[in-house]
Amino acid sequence: MKRLSIMFMAAAGLAATASAQTVWGIEAYSDVCRVVLVEDENRIGQGMIDHLDQGCRVGPFERYAVGDRGTVRFLGAHGDILMAVTPEGAGYTGIIGDGDAVTMSVMGSEPARRAPPPERPRRAPAPNRGAAGFGKTATADCVRYYDTGQCAQDHDLGLPGSRFDLLPIETRARMNKRFMGSLNSSIEGQIEPRVCMEVRNCTESMIDEEVWCEVSHDGDWSWILKQDEQFVYAGAGCG
Repeated sequence: MKRLSIMFMAAAGLAATASAQTVWGIEAYSDVCRVVLVEDENRIGQGMIDHLDQGCRVGPFERYAVGDRGTVRFLGAHGDILMAVTPEGAGYTGIIGDGDAVTMSVMGSEPARRAPPPERPRRAPAPNRGAAGFGKTATADCVRYYDTGQCAQDHDLGLPGSRFDLLPIETRARMNKRFMGSLNSSIEGQIEPRVCMEVRNCTESMIDEEVWCEVSHDGDWSWILKQDEQFVYAGAGCG
């Protein structure tokens, strides 16, 4: 039996069959989205993500990979880790995006499918990348851009400009807008990648090594995480 199927059986208490695959419900951002994990014929513990709902706030994911201790990582089109969950009870728990909580549990079954082998090799994921909270990079030689995994340039580190002359910033990832500059603050919405925004205020935390900025988006002011100890999520300047 496939290693991934064994792991799912142990976690969910359901028997995998040759005619059905598990439908998983991913709950995050006050939304539940259904997906099916379709295992690749040539890669044990890896495969495609089949989204069953339109307009979900999670994802979109493209592939998944099962790692140590049953951790399942959901990857975007460029190999970036968008979500990571680990077995807990009858399902999975973990984090998504910039650190929000997510759960994954069984919702039903679908006819079994297998992902066909890719027609051409996909671009390899950037080494040692992940969304905030997914663990330290193996080589902590620099703070990296979230979308490319490359070391960030000096002008994108820290405050965007001087404290008294803040430059606009441009998102490099889908970001949560928050009421205050903290991961514990309430979420007010989201901002897509490559959006340029005016900045009114920024704060730096020496303890958490985080930079939060208050930005203007859709007519409102809210806070986004510009940078933490691992990644730069929004760069200084636009264009």
